[in-house]
Amino acid sequence: MNSVRVVRKNQVYFWSKRWQEPIKRSEEEIKKGNYEIYRSGKELKKDVEK
Repeated sequence: MNSVRVVRKNQVYFWSKRWQEPIKRSEEEIKKGNYEIYRSGKELKKDVEK
């Protein structure tokens, strides 16, 4: 017997392998503590423009 998962049409892209691989990498980086917290858009912009 095969299991079936029902997914809305507008959410199919999210469950694709192409989308899930970067999500998994991001989650791994978060677990390692490799992220920044920004208190404002200005802080974020300043860091991005480095």
